[in-house]
Amino acid sequence: MGEKGRIHYAWWIVVAGFLLNLAGIGIIMNSMGVFFKPVIESLGFTRGSFALYFTIAALAMMVMAPLMGKLLERYDIRLVMGICTTLMTVSFALFSQCRTLGQFYALSIFLGIGSAGTHIIPVSMMITNWFEEKRGLAMGIVFAATGIGGFIFNPFSNWLIENHGWANAYLVLGIIVGICTIPMALFIVRVRPADKGLAPYGAKPGGTAHEEAAASGFTAREALRAPAFWLLAGMILFIAVANMGVLHHIVPYLTDIGTTSASARPPRRHSCRFTWPYLWPGSSLWAISPTASA
Repeated sequence: MGEKGRIHYAWWIVVAGFLLNLAGIGIIMNSMGVFFKPVIESLGFTRGSFALYFTIAALAMMVMAPLMGKLLERYDIRLVMGICTTLMTVSFALFSQCRTLGQFYALSIFLGIGSAGTHIIPVSMMITNWFEEKRGLAMGIVFAATGIGGFIFNPFSNWLIENHGWANAYLVLGIIVGICTIPMALFIVRVRPADKGLAPYGAKPGGTAHEEAAASGFTAREALRAPAFWLLAGMILFIAVANMGVLHHIVPYLTDIGTTSASARPPRRHSCRFTWPYLWPGSSLWAISPTASA
């Protein structure tokens, strides 16, 4: 709680982070597998060629990730995230209009770029900056949204597809994504407490622990020379491949062996998700955080 019983603004950052993750990961990433068979059966694609659109989106996000932290730190976070959330929302909704693989692939590039500046990187950065106490709790809450989103929107996506078609399902989910993310980006998010004239949640009066903790971290250049960093990066890569590489094929596989699409939605994930640091020369590595993901 803030002064005079008011809720500290850091908890509004948690609300924003929860909705950003709910939409960007819980809806967009977790529901992709539900669309596989309806789209390929409707448009005549092969499963492998259609699955490539998520690979392209992931590659675009990967390329943008190191740059995105720098942009979020250098420019007004509301501007950067406003552009990214709009780009992610529009590109996902426009999947409803795609009829060729080339169209899906092109939009996937913009989806990946927008996603890089919408959820994992900015949410991790804000939670780290805004909390000195209860940082783990706050991080856990915002990333619990990834599983909650899948738990709610996978069956909802399936219902939309069965009753209104896959194109309308993309459009409706895109609208929901926009409602959850764009207002948060434009009106709620702030990169650090000083932007609101506040101290981090739990900061001692007159204390500088947060600044000292940030200053004591590795710079990007130092981290890139450390074997431990590359070991951690390799672990995260293999976790992501095992997790996300399989997740989107669960529904198609289960329906192949006779399970109904309503009961074949992907199970909630309980793996550990590591949030990538934002890296650039001179930056501190203080955004690496293992968080439970459903």
